[in-house]
Amino acid sequence: MTEQYHIDQMILHANLFDKYGYKENEIGFIQHIEALRKNWGYKTHSETIEHAERLVEYNNAPKIKTAVRAS
Repeated sequence: MTEQYHIDQMILHANLFDKYGYKENEIGFIQHIEALRKNWGYKTHSETIEHAERLVEYNNAPKIKTAVRAS
């Protein structure tokens, strides 16, 4: 499974947990954090979440288009 899949699942489980408060969503969130933590080599879940947040922010940021001027 790709890292994007795990990040998407983390977001899904977090939103469902906020809405319904089901323990299954909390467990799912932690399982995907753990998978990413192992893949990325971090020691804590906090480090993993911060890295995932940076990736989400980067992927959702507007892309800057550069114009190439002819000389």
